Amino acid sequence: MDKSITVSELKINGTLKCDPAFSGNITADVIYVNGLFECGNGQNRFNGNLTIALRDSNQVGPAYRGLNVNQGGRLALFGNLERAGFVKLNQSLLPLQSQVVLSDARAWKSGDSLVISSTSYDPTETEMVQLQSLSGTTATLTKAVTYYHHGQTKVYPTQSGPKTLDERAEIANLNRNIRIEGAGTINDEKGGHVMVHKGGVAQVDSVEFYQMGQAGRLGRYPLHWHQLGDAPNQFIKNSSIHHSFQRCVVIHDTNQVRVENNVCYDFKGHGFMLEDGTETQNTISGNLAILARYPSADKELLQSEKKDGKGIDHSVFLQCPLSGFQTLPTESSTILLQAQ
Repeated sequence: MDKSITVSELKINGTLKCDPAFSGNITADVIYVNGLFECGNGQNRFNGNLTIALRDSNQVGPAYRGLNVNQGGRLALFGNLERAGFVKLNQSLLPLQSQVVLSDARAWKSGDSLVISSTSYDPTETEMVQLQSLSGTTATLTKAVTYYHHGQTKVYPTQSGPKTLDERAEIANLNRNIRIEGAGTINDEKGGHVMVHKGGVAQVDSVEFYQMGQAGRLGRYPLHWHQLGDAPNQFIKNSSIHHSFQRCVVIHDTNQVRVENNVCYDFKGHGFMLEDGTETQNTISGNLAILARYPSADKELLQSEKKDGKGIDHSVFLQCPLSGFQTLPTESSTILLQAQ
């Protein structure tokens, strides 16, 4: 890749690599990765700028706004780590303030989109803001915040020694230099999706997913490992998923995947999810899920995603609410949950 392209279908049967200094777009109705699609690797990260835009079309099934990693295919996207991870506030942020004190210094850039989590009982007090400038651990926003965000710890004495209660708001950068998006106007909440099929490999590190997921459609999530069985050395790390129409990361009948240090913000349905409850040896660690929303009334895939609770079989779902992290119980795991 050394220039932007716009195509109906992009089929990668051989090898497609990004020039290290490439800055541009791949715009397509559908992308099939049957060979190798690589932008950076673990040793030499991609430091350019790439947007993969999946547009509206007459395609059907997984091809509709899909990036499909098929048998024999490998998707390797390694963006830079400048915006990876998340930190906490190091000082409470009051309404009408526009300066934020961070717990650690960051390498964020002017214009970056940030999200500050709610620290009240109202999740909608989460705020998306824009960075104006950054000096050390002090970030100046383009406009003041609306709500209070807690930024202090408290130490309590106990018989075993002092314990620290940390309820500080998290703040995360949503932008990455590699971005996969549902392009243009999204009709009926049907954005893009990345689907890894049996025999395919996905290694995703420091990538932004925007306007992804297709509400009410099974198997159409921002990133979805679909019935691979054992899938060692596959992962999503240091990435952001925001404004998703359906879930964040779904692992379905797949084992040994790593989901680490990711941020998912403003999504409908459950966030990070094990679909059958039979998946094993997957590592889901250090992730942040902010602002889960209920799907529209006609687009729930699970009883536990229904806002009004009607039709929920509580003997199976144990009244589990909409959540950022979710696994569906099998009969044996339901017994385990009841025992806990």
